[in-house]
Amino acid sequence: MTLQHPPTAPPSASLPAISPDANKYTRGSLLVLAGSERYPGAAVLTALAAARTGAGYVTLAVPAPAAPAARAHLLSIPVIAATATHIPAAAPLTAPPPGEPTGTFAADALAGIVAELRHVNAIVCGPGILTTTATTAFVRSLLVFVDERNIPLLLDADALNALGHNGDGSFVSGDGAGHNGDGSFVSREDSEEPILSCPDTKEPSPRYPPFTTPTILTPHAGELARLNTAFRCEGALSLAQRLNAVVVAKGPTTQVCVPATPPATAPQAVVSADTATASPAPASVPQEASPAVISCAARSLTLNCGTPALARAGTGDVLSGVIGSLLAQGLSAPDAAVLGVRLHGSAGRRAQQRLGVRSVMAEDVVAALPQAIMQLTV
Repeated sequence: MTLQHPPTAPPSASLPAISPDANKYTRGSLLVLAGSERYPGAAVLTALAAARTGAGYVTLAVPAPAAPAARAHLLSIPVIAATATHIPAAAPLTAPPPGEPTGTFAADALAGIVAELRHVNAIVCGPGILTTTATTAFVRSLLVFVDERNIPLLLDADALNALGHNGDGSFVSGDGAGHNGDGSFVSREDSEEPILSCPDTKEPSPRYPPFTTPTILTPHAGELARLNTAFRCEGALSLAQRLNAVVVAKGPTTQVCVPATPPATAPQAVVSADTATASPAPASVPQEASPAVISCAARSLTLNCGTPALARAGTGDVLSGVIGSLLAQGLSAPDAAVLGVRLHGSAGRRAQQRLGVRSVMAEDVVAALPQAIMQLTV
């Protein structure tokens, strides 16, 4: 597999220009790790949103039982059927502990997925993968993989839960800052062992947090509360600083928090603005305003660009696909987060105008993305 660094980020949070001689790889390659036998739709929504936002080559990897449903809905997006947990028969090692669901990513699934890839500029992980012992180990192996290759990463939904998960069905109570993988939660300050280990190497691996590769976390209120407890933080901005990641705290208004020195694979472009500038205290951006400036100091920006129509299952998966696509196309993590939230909100409002606030579904938000993008580029 050839791993490509993202193209240089543009000088503002506008969409990257598409060269007349572009090909599908130069437009950005995104890997989506999502779904389970129970939730194949989350994977489909994430991949569709990423493709609609402009990434040239989106690859979706799902646990094998979810692959038929995903392939039935995705004609132009390749689907990798990854090793999945199941009831032990021929392969007892893939069996989940009693009481945990089957049909999720197996702990060692990443190696098989990577073997089928040629290019990757960014990775999205989490929508619909469920929070289990196996998926916790799967996410841990992914963190090592991206760290060693400096690949931009977006973590959402159950991947966020894996960061603060004890591996035994419970969540950390606040005594630690990282998952050991053996049912316990270990503080970085008190441990000499790396929290994470790579499945295909015995070399020591970096401990998390903080992240050292460009990383975006997209928690809703419940996920944010669990992460704040796990990492002893007091809010989204504190969490962004603690983990050295951009945090997109989703809600009726969305708070985008940027650490003082976010990791970068290329010189970080600030999010330029015509009318608004972020400050250490949360700012407010009207629905149609340009994105706000995010400088090298820690900043928290509140974006009021959504609608109650987006309060539906699956719309968060769409947002992950949008932001991940922008990462793959070369935007910095702060730029991709702010622009992705704006595009997602605009698509939600357009879907509401056509269908009404009660009837919008996540699929309708995906369908409205082209119009939102066209408005931005006019």
